[in-house]
Amino acid sequence: MTTIKISFFAALLFGSLSASASDTKIIQPETMQIQHILQRTEFRDVISNETTINVKFIVNEHNELIVLSTDNESLDQTIKDVLNYKKLDVSLLKYNEVYTLTVTIK
Repeated sequence: MTTIKISFFAALLFGSLSASASDTKIIQPETMQIQHILQRTEFRDVISNETTINVKFIVNEHNELIVLSTDNESLDQTIKDVLNYKKLDVSLLKYNEVYTLTVTIK
């Protein structure tokens, strides 16, 4: 069985998530935590080839990740099921601020 690799273009290549196009923040620790959560997920049943999606999310006051939306209708519920209410060790994110993370699933 092959392992599905997930790479984060904005996060790993540039070390950032963006709250908006003009406001980029470096939040490597949180990005690595999200990557770790997604790597444990089997996407083979949902996709057949490499897919890139944008995930909009917030972190609530309990340090839980809340997915607001994705730009991929077929993966939207799967991503929400995997990430919603997962605890993060928050160091650089602000609570209740919307962030966008670009995720590539291979």
